[in-house]
Order: sequence, then structure tokens, then C-alpha cells
Amino acid sequence: MNTIEQFIFDYISDHTPDLNEPLSRSTNFVECGLLDSFEILNFIMTIESEFNIKFQPQELANPDIRVISTLADVISHKMD
Repeated sequence: MNTIEQFIFDYISDHTPDLNEPLSRSTNFVECGLLDSFEILNFIMTIESEFNIKFQPQELANPDIRVISTLADVISHKMD
């Protein structure tokens, strides 16, 4: 697991007190209901601040970024 994935895991774990199942790289944090819409907005703003990146609206509309590993890959590519 890389540092971006670890950041995502830590953020979701810290903001999901009733986490019943362990997170994995393939966890879809939206479908699993781990974060509500307000929490997702805060999560995206935190990612943008932490990694000094900006998401475009069309990127956020892509359902693939709801999976931890894909989101980490997108963040990594934006940092390059």
C-alpha cells in the first residue's frame, strides 16, 4: 500500500466510527455507505488540500473513483 492509499484508508477509518468490515483496495466507499454526501465533499476537499491537486467536475462524476485503488491512482497521476 502506498502513502496515498494509506491516507485514504486513514481518512475513511477516522470518519466511519461504525466500520464493520475491513477496508481493501477494492472497497467502493460510496456503495458501501461509508461516507455520506457531505462527508464525500469534505473528503474531496481534504484530498485536494493534502496533495495540492484539483478535481474537475467530470472527474468527480466518474463512478470509478469511488474505489479506493482507483482514487489513489487518479491522485497519483494528478501529482505527476
